[in-house]
Amino acid sequence: PLVAWFCRRFADFSVDGASTLEALAKNTRPVLLIHGEEDTFVPTYMSLQNYEACQSEKMLLTVKGAAHGLSYLVAEEACRAKITAFFELCLREYHAQAENLCG
Repeated sequence: PLVAWFCRRFADFSVDGASTLEALAKNTRPVLLIHGEEDTFVPTYMSLQNYEACQSEKMLLTVKGAAHGLSYLVAEEACRAKITAFFELCLREYHAQAENLCG
């Protein structure tokens, strides 16, 4: 409720009216999803749906044994490797865009 209030008050949108799947279907930016497979707050299938809906460059890591927000603590090495790969992807895209702009 507090987050919904802040969104209405300061960002002028309703959380109830927002659709992650619709937004990701239109997204053009790279996306990294890291999700704990033991998450009982946000079910893992939601990240899988988001990954499938995303039309941009995307990466997904699910972590066995990790609850909500604890993936890095459970699998630090795997998370670091995925985050590094994601940053490398973003930098490649940034450089490609810069080259296109500069001719």
